[in-house]
Amino acid sequence: MTAYAPIGAISFPFKKEDIKDVNILDDPLIKSLAEKYERSPAQVILNWHLKHRGHVIIPKTSKISRLHENLNVSDFNLTEEEYNSIDGLDKNMRFYNTKYFNPTVWGKIPMFDWIRNFES
Repeated sequence: MTAYAPIGAISFPFKKEDIKDVNILDDPLIKSLAEKYERSPAQVILNWHLKHRGHVIIPKTSKISRLHENLNVSDFNLTEEEYNSIDGLDKNMRFYNTKYFNPTVWGKIPMFDWIRNFES
């Protein structure tokens, strides 16, 4: 499984209206774990994806300063209880939808038909 933009693509302009204000970086649990481990909220989320879920992560950033931070996520461990608590934050939301990258190109690729059907 690959997690592309696993932090939620906060500035992605095509988010559905009902999730425009959702920002996992502001979640109280994530913020408290970040403080406990002296990490950023993004590092806690990336660590959860990598170590607990076993995802290959492709964090998106437009800031050079965050590149180093995004790479330094595997040198700490949360407890199993903490990882499970993050599991409980699942809202089944999709923030970064590939069909909006370039609809004239992506919309013609059959492998993305299931996305259109899923979101209808």
